[in-house]
Amino acid sequence: MLVLNYAKFEKRLTLPRSFTNRSSNPVVLKAKAEFIGIERIVSFEKGDEVLKLLHLITVAFSDVGLNKVPPASVELLKYVEGIQDFVRLHPDLKLVDDLQVKVGYKKDQVQ
Repeated sequence: MLVLNYAKFEKRLTLPRSFTNRSSNPVVLKAKAEFIGIERIVSFEKGDEVLKLLHLITVAFSDVGLNKVPPASVELLKYVEGIQDFVRLHPDLKLVDDLQVKVGYKKDQVQ
């Protein structure tokens, strides 16, 4: 009879900290994003920065070419109910609520 001991062959997979959740119970928020008239819902964690959300949106819109646009030439614009218009989001801002955003081109990048 042949008995294999898999315990000595077992390898532990450890992921770098950047790939693991920051907490055991992250709060997931949603951004309703628009690019060239196309809307998508993108999920992100509470406390993520705008720059990370921009990356997630770039991936979500890669099928329509947003991934081919240099990241330095785009910005996220948040819809503000009070003024009923979109305002620029600073890349370092931490996000704490669901939001509606539009991907825009930076004014100094438009030719």
